[in-house]
Amino acid sequence: MRFAHNFEIGDVIMPTRDYKRRGLSKGQLYEVVGQTTDKLTLKSDDGSHLEVDTTFDKAVYHSQEIEIAVGDRLQWKKNDRQLGRRNGQEFTVTAIGQEKAQIQYLDGHTESISLFPAQNLDYGWVSTTYSSQGKTANRVLIAADFTIGQESFYVAASRAKHELKIYTEDPTRLLELAQESKAKENALELLRTQVKESQQQQLVNVSNEVSTVATETVISTPVVQPVLKSVASNVQSNLEASTALPLVQPVIQETPDATKVFEKPILKPKTSVPNVAFWTPYSAPSPEHIDPEHWQELVEKKRDSPRNCSFEL
Repeated sequence: MRFAHNFEIGDVIMPTRDYKRRGLSKGQLYEVVGQTTDKLTLKSDDGSHLEVDTTFDKAVYHSQEIEIAVGDRLQWKKNDRQLGRRNGQEFTVTAIGQEKAQIQYLDGHTESISLFPAQNLDYGWVSTTYSSQGKTANRVLIAADFTIGQESFYVAASRAKHELKIYTEDPTRLLELAQESKAKENALELLRTQVKESQQQQLVNVSNEVSTVATETVISTPVVQPVLKSVASNVQSNLEASTALPLVQPVIQETPDATKVFEKPILKPKTSVPNVAFWTPYSAPSPEHIDPEHWQELVEKKRDSPRNCSFEL
């Protein structure tokens, strides 16, 4: 959190490294006792107050008081390499004094812890599946929801020695989730799965809309029955009555016989060409005209050249 308005009075801040200019030490706890627009007022263990900005690396906690008694099982909620403490490590309270308590770990190791200031610990009756790896208990109760998978279900179920009870809202759904592996799931794969499901849902919606439109179009198409009007028949009858056309019988023409249409041609005999002159000056008076056949004989047959001929009419 980089803005002062994101903090609340009573929050506990622990710097992750030393800040000499601000007067902050790594690993020390400071309580938020005041805030302005861009600064916080912190209270240290010795009661001194520091006014600092929020632009430094830190861890923020909510302070909470819990009651403990001899015999309670507690666990650490933060790693501490200097003191050899691990996140999720369990221990039992063996004695409680004015400012300190005696604890004993499962391996028999004992330690004295201070009750002031606050410690990163919580009750050890309940733990997550991840933090319970490697642990064993006589009786185990599992609260299974939709986040469980094949790996986490195996870890949780294998912690019990004598008795195991599973609490879930849907046993059928739990059986399906316990068979699905989530070993390779990460944020990117989860995002891809959500995008793929969204695209498939959009395709289903589009296909449903198309089928609905087609169905509505077929249903909304009206069926119009033809209507026969009597006025048209009356007009037609009147027209037929006024226009009396005579009945004409069709005439069927016979197909002509091919032998009659195509007759054998008659060849006329050729006119023989006369061998005697059609006229001589001493045989008869001169003719008034010349027939074509005689002209042909005279000119084309060249019996006498026209240049040597003279006529007197």
